[in-house]
Amino acid sequence: MLVESLLSDRSQTSLDDAVALVVGGTGAVGDGITRMLLKCGASVVVPSHDREQLQALRDRIAPAEQDRLLCVPANASKQIGAQEVRRTIDRDFEGPLDLVVAAVDDEDRGRALKDLKLDAWNRLIDRHLTSHLVLAKTFLPLLQNGGQYLMIGRTAGPDSPLGTGPLSAIEAAKRALARSLAAEEEKSGPTVTELVLGPLWTPDQADEHDGGITAEEIGLFVACLMETGQEG
Repeated sequence: MLVESLLSDRSQTSLDDAVALVVGGTGAVGDGITRMLLKCGASVVVPSHDREQLQALRDRIAPAEQDRLLCVPANASKQIGAQEVRRTIDRDFEGPLDLVVAAVDDEDRGRALKDLKLDAWNRLIDRHLTSHLVLAKTFLPLLQNGGQYLMIGRTAGPDSPLGTGPLSAIEAAKRALARSLAAEEEKSGPTVTELVLGPLWTPDQADEHDGGITAEEIGLFVACLMETGQEG
């Protein structure tokens, strides 16, 4: 597999002193990012309001890597939860973060715009857009100069199971938010990037990827991005 072959070529790579925060680290994409960062030697903080998902994530991590995984039972997408996560990071780690990944959950968008009630629209905006502003306001200041802030986005197409209307509107707003944050941080702050994903292949699907990328391959890319930021 691509991931194993690339890892075998990275004998000189080490993220041993790096610290990453992966919001959404128990989800399909965030899980792969978390596991690959741990394999490359980083310490990883993963918050979630769901303690069972945090435990399931820990159970999937190799025993030798579990001491570098810090699970925080808090909803970092909300302001109170984000501040709790920030206090935990300040308490448990010295110095700034090297990487923040915002892989906020991507579900519940599969309706036509004309069929959405206003309260449902407001919930989508709060969950998938306002949450990113909360994360940026809380965790961008914790990144060192040269650190990486990575927003995970999705593409919308005619075959998208999520529904192209709400997905397209929210993803366009997220891209604008990412560009604005990048411009604000350009001179003295960390690098802000949005990684826009196409189809994602997960282990419960058929053996053939059908052109989709795996969460582990996304995670390896993020690890390379983190390494590049450290070298820069």
